[in-house]
Amino acid sequence: MCRSRASLMADHLQLATDFAHAANRFVDLISNPADSPDTFSLRLLESLTQLYCAALSLPDAADVDPDLDFHRSTDDEWRTVYQNVANAFGERVHYWLTYDPIYPRDGSGDVVCGSLADDCADIHRDIIGP
Repeated sequence: MCRSRASLMADHLQLATDFAHAANRFVDLISNPADSPDTFSLRLLESLTQLYCAALSLPDAADVDPDLDFHRSTDDEWRTVYQNVANAFGERVHYWLTYDPIYPRDGSGDVVCGSLADDCADIHRDIIGP
């Protein structure tokens, strides 16, 4: 059965709307993280999972108008988000992982420190634009 263009566009609009809602929930959460670190981390995990699932469901970007004027994130906005998340996590804002982009088979990857505040501020910037 062949679907009409109008039906397909309605589905695409719903998927884009679902993503926009997930993105707005994430931005609201990291803009005002008023919970305890434990509660905030659970809410952040849920929000990121929903955002990721919504992003995977988005249609091909070929239909997006390249002339749309998107809001651009400023460095001050990035710093504000970074500080909000850093304050919410306190001393638990950092994590350690073994990192090597080639994934060596001998297990010799470098141990690096990451920052949840930096990660969230970067995701925020990816959502609302550089």
